[in-house]
Amino acid sequence: MSDNLAERTASNAVFFLASQIVTGVLSLVTIVMFPKFYGATGIGVYHLGASLWAIAALLIGFGTDVVITREVARDRTRVSELVSAGIFLRVIFHLAGFTAVAIFANLAGYAPDTIQVVYIFGIANLIYQIGHIFNAALFGLEKIKLLAVVGIVTEVFINLGILVVIFSGRSIVAAASISILAGFIRTVILFWLIRKNTELTFSLYYSTLPWLLREGMSILLNRLLLTIYVQADVIIISLFVNETVVGWYSVADVAFGALVIIPNTIGTVLFPTMARLYEHDRERLTVVARCALNIVLLFSVPVGLGILTVAHSLLILIVGNEFVNSSPVLAGFGIVTIFSSINIFLSQLLIAMNMQSRLSLLIAIAILLTLPIDLILIPWTQNVYGNGAIGGVISYLITEAFIMIGAFLTLPKGFFTRQNASFALRVLISGCVMVLVVWPLRDAFFLIPVLIGAGIYLMMAFAMLLISREDVAFAQGVWQRGWARLRGLASAT
Repeated sequence: MSDNLAERTASNAVFFLASQIVTGVLSLVTIVMFPKFYGATGIGVYHLGASLWAIAALLIGFGTDVVITREVARDRTRVSELVSAGIFLRVIFHLAGFTAVAIFANLAGYAPDTIQVVYIFGIANLIYQIGHIFNAALFGLEKIKLLAVVGIVTEVFINLGILVVIFSGRSIVAAASISILAGFIRTVILFWLIRKNTELTFSLYYSTLPWLLREGMSILLNRLLLTIYVQADVIIISLFVNETVVGWYSVADVAFGALVIIPNTIGTVLFPTMARLYEHDRERLTVVARCALNIVLLFSVPVGLGILTVAHSLLILIVGNEFVNSSPVLAGFGIVTIFSSINIFLSQLLIAMNMQSRLSLLIAIAILLTLPIDLILIPWTQNVYGNGAIGGVISYLITEAFIMIGAFLTLPKGFFTRQNASFALRVLISGCVMVLVVWPLRDAFFLIPVLIGAGIYLMMAFAMLLISREDVAFAQGVWQRGWARLRGLASAT
């Protein structure tokens, strides 16, 4: 990877990661404040409306945002064509989706407040859908730093708006209405940014519409299959055990989502670059992909093995003894993290290479595999260990390993080399040494094994030639420049 590309990618990753952390922290405001002011009923109304539109938005989007990002990254002259077609399709699909959701809400006999919230989220969804198209085009233009700032601004406005509504004693309907204002502000900012960074004229080419739908269909299928795949274990646990065991699994599953933030950042930031290189410089794409895979391994292995070690003490500290049975599940998710981190990156790579249909096939096979595996392991672990959730995480581990192997085999022969295998082996050795040292400390206050483990892993990484002093100096420089720019943007706003 060239120095310029590496520095730009690292700088983008710093901004993207910072935005993810900031928006995650800000979202805690609603998580903490909502129950206190609106109670279980108010929360139920709000989340019901949000959930209905989350499902509808997936279908309305039709995967076209990924296609727009990929194609703009390859050919920036197509921005106007793709944005115009994308907005046209989103508006048409939204009208159909709004009608369907409205009919369902009324037939289901929801209370008037609930139906109002559903309608409000429907209006907000239309505004957000248009903004998503601008966002996708800017992503293809690799304006990731700007998008990170837009994400933070949007989240700040949403949470400040909700706080104002809460403390002024307004209803849950008023709280939901903040989404319309937030969506409008976000979309206007994105429109202004895209006009500032490229020439945009709204010109609809009808021949583009069927092509965009065909390309988006494979992305949509991939997302639908992935949703089914991720939720399968929870559903089967609920059928064969009970809601308590589902709760044990879910607590660990939520924590697992935070463990893959690094590979998510790397895959997301590199996606437009990989899409462009696939079209114009495939030899360089292999260099970038090999380097990125090594970085994913470097971060995911210590995180995964670290969680395996401190799962018990961490959960007790955060959620208390009530969820002690989630400890072995979270420990299992630590191992899953390593496989899932690799799969997240490989998925982005396959989509960038127009191979999303093969990825969908792998996920479909994984769904077919997880059903019989769950049917065997969940009842067995419930009978033997009194915790069927353990069976769910073992099943997840098996299917993630299958997807990883299948993804590697799907790529062209020689895409990854023995150097990657050697790097992976050295990372694994370093991680295992870390675990051996901190294992006797696993029941101590979790920061003790975490800090000692991090120090051991860092020493092993230098000893095993996983990190050089030049790498550290480069990372420090990128972080310092990125942090300085973040502070400059914050003070400007």
